Amino acid sequence: MTSFKDREEELVITNNCIESNKFEFMLTYGRRRVGKTELHLHATRNLKVVYYLSRKSRNLENFKQQCVKIVPQAEIVKLDYEALFEFLKDKVDAIIIDEFPELVREDENILNIFQYISDIILKNTQMKLFLLGSSISIMKSQVLSTPSPLYGRKTISLHLQPFNFYVLKEFFPSTDLEEIIEIYGFSGGIPYYLNQIEPPFWKWLKTELTQQTFVRDEAEFLLRYEFFTSGRYYSILEAIAFGYIQLTPIAQYTSIPITSLPQYLASLDDVGFIKREIPITERKSSKRGQYILSDNFLRFYFRFIYPNLESLDRKILDVQNIKSHYSEYMGKIFEEVVAQFIVKFRNKLKEILNTEDLESKEFFNFTKIGRWWWKDVEIDHIGLNPDTDKSILIECKWQENVDGSELASKLFSKIKRIRYKGKFKQKQHLILIFAKKFREGTRIN
Repeated sequence: MTSFKDREEELVITNNCIESNKFEFMLTYGRRRVGKTELHLHATRNLKVVYYLSRKSRNLENFKQQCVKIVPQAEIVKLDYEALFEFLKDKVDAIIIDEFPELVREDENILNIFQYISDIILKNTQMKLFLLGSSISIMKSQVLSTPSPLYGRKTISLHLQPFNFYVLKEFFPSTDLEEIIEIYGFSGGIPYYLNQIEPPFWKWLKTELTQQTFVRDEAEFLLRYEFFTSGRYYSILEAIAFGYIQLTPIAQYTSIPITSLPQYLASLDDVGFIKREIPITERKSSKRGQYILSDNFLRFYFRFIYPNLESLDRKILDVQNIKSHYSEYMGKIFEEVVAQFIVKFRNKLKEILNTEDLESKEFFNFTKIGRWWWKDVEIDHIGLNPDTDKSILIECKWQENVDGSELASKLFSKIKRIRYKGKFKQKQHLILIFAKKFREGTRIN
């Protein structure tokens, strides 16, 4: 049994609901495997709780059976959601309904039923009602949106996000930093995947690809949670994973008409599978956007697994083939890790880099950080603040034997190509170089 990790902020939010002396209605949604169930079961572990995991059918009957397990007298209650909640309202502390979108799919009237439960039955009680959902599309469009009967009924909603990189050390306390970064490239911050991995990572992955415990079918489960048909979404995700990151190349790779493509991209963006990046100096309306996979597991799957499903099924997919291309794949992952590092430790970096020759504090007062590119020139990250004339330029290389001096010189030569817009008029730049391993004796002035 795995121990509960991190989630301090989310626990505070959930515990505030639990400790309230009035009715609380909390909606929690997030990607499959992100830890919604574990969070709420941990928070309510000392309460009398009815926990129900929704199915695809017969949910009312199954929900009643679960109620009877906790409060046996519920056996005589009418088979009706309103009647069951009326009976339970002063007999249990909380009710958790997991995968609530399954109820929505089964019964088109369920949202009206829960509106009545919230407005009439539970309003003047101290009951805590938690509805959890992995289908972000349904939770956003049918539960949280303005037209929904439940709109305005919740007392709080929580979009549970994956862990950031620095939580991984809690999962792998004896593993070195390089291997943890490689693991992050596979799993991202999804607790379920992290709990499956037993270092050394490459030995575990070899076993996993042979036994096929979850990697093969996980992406299909993820997509089918969100989309009724997933074929075109598969093609788009594969295209982006292989570097087709703008509208026209994606349309050409997938054979999807370019006029239809934006609606698919918008849906994938809405559920958090992809995101559209623009150069950090540009406005949101910029036409120079590029699409990237924002979920590390999907990045890994569509880069290494989906194109090789036949080899995987024949048990001839060699983990060494993946490993030989992994450094190239890890480039964008490492950039993400570095961005998290800069943000998390910015105050410490101010102290470390602050010398008589360099007043570094203002450089780290950036208000936005991200990629920049123009034609054939790219900078991994620029940290900007419109209220100062200073910015940070960051280059990241997941390679060994990196010549930091040479890289810094190349980065310095790109400065004149940067096009600052609007209020951003930077004139002074601090250059930071990050690498998997620098060449011995490297010195940067």
